[in-house]
Amino acid sequence: MKWSIKNWVLAMGVLLIFIAGVYFGMIFQKPDADEARSTSIQGSLQHGSSATSERASRSTSNALDQKKVGAALEPALQVVLEKIRQAKNLPNDSRTTPLLKALEESTKLPLTKELLAEFSSIMAEGELESCSYVIALLEQREEKSSVDFLLHTTAHKNQDVAQRALFALEAVAGTVFANRDAAAVWANTWTPDPERTKLFSPGQGTDNDNLTDEIPRIPGPRGYKKTSDPSPNDK
Repeated sequence: MKWSIKNWVLAMGVLLIFIAGVYFGMIFQKPDADEARSTSIQGSLQHGSSATSERASRSTSNALDQKKVGAALEPALQVVLEKIRQAKNLPNDSRTTPLLKALEESTKLPLTKELLAEFSSIMAEGELESCSYVIALLEQREEKSSVDFLLHTTAHKNQDVAQRALFALEAVAGTVFANRDAAAVWANTWTPDPERTKLFSPGQGTDNDNLTDEIPRIPGPRGYKKTSDPSPNDK
């Protein structure tokens, strides 16, 4: 059947109307899609901003808590520093016991610059027992400053002291280092475990009024405790 001109015109008109409908539909739907994408992007940005703000808030809170603890422990710190200095000034044949006792009391305090300076002074003197004791105390710490101190001590002029410091770093790291350079690579990239740092943090569950009381814990390498040889009766 042949189409008349009228039929062709009607067909073309229907086709044009269909095309126009599709075109305008795409135009009207595009802003909605753009708006949805914009909303999604804004939501992601807000979420990221919220997470960043939360982390910054926690960091600020931790810094404030540390300042509060430091302020609360300041009087005790000065007492311990004075005890260490007095013990260091005693004659060599009578200073070891009071010095080690004063050093032990420092485990309840943060590693301030003053305290680290006293430790450095003891290490510079080179007396083996005192140096070993300082190393043992720092071995128990889960702090960047204690690890840095131990790493520096691995270059001590006394090889026994230097080796003891390397052993302490291995205890903290839980591995064996081939040499000081290997320990330095680890120490420079090591970050403290927040949970262990909190666990060993001075002032956690401690009565600030009794900070200078004697502490029963004896410092030493992690993972084992020295015991005396069994007596014949124990065998």
